[in-house]
Amino acid sequence: MAADLIIHETNFGPAHTPYAALAALPPELRARRRLIHSSDGFDVGSSNLGALREGQNVRP
Repeated sequence: MAADLIIHETNFGPAHTPYAALAALPPELRARRRLIHSSDGFDVGSSNLGALREGQNVRP
């Protein structure tokens, strides 16, 4: 069974998946991902992946 939504941490360093690796995923996988825990300088507007905001509710 595939997930409808995948919440994924991205940041610099080995503890989180680098953004470049997530951005290179096929479009059908990127469409179901939302990013959290990105660096302060991360430009959400230029990302090809959506980002969750603090307090945001996500519904299927």
